[in-house]
Amino acid sequence: MVDKYQRMVLVIRHQNSHFRDIVTGFRDFCKQYPIDYFVVNEIKSFEIKPADTFIVVDDRDLEFLVRYSIDKKMVLGTNLGIISYNETPLKGIIATGITTISTDFAQMGKSMAEMVLSGKREKIDNPFIMHVRNSF
Repeated sequence: MVDKYQRMVLVIRHQNSHFRDIVTGFRDFCKQYPIDYFVVNEIKSFEIKPADTFIVVDDRDLEFLVRYSIDKKMVLGTNLGIISYNETPLKGIIATGITTISTDFAQMGKSMAEMVLSGKREKIDNPFIMHVRNSF
């Protein structure tokens, strides 16, 4: 799916330790494929080109890109790709569907409950789920 795009852009406003891990994983992925990539803090100052795909963490950046695609008459999933962090019901219907990558909140709740009930304190990895929709 990534091969229909020429560049991947991670839009991430904050650079704390949690987000640094996202940046590291993104760079590793882009080098593995390989695909040109950028990491930007501010989407409004980035020159958007056809065949770009964006991964956005903040819904304000999602809103900007959806409006941009409408204004420039770009078709999401064809001329411009969008992947948004964190699944919400609304993302399933916005712009005929926004692709999301999200932690598995149900599994997170189960894992946390098991740790509370068992008295265990540990750091565990939680799986992620990608909901592929029309925007990608």
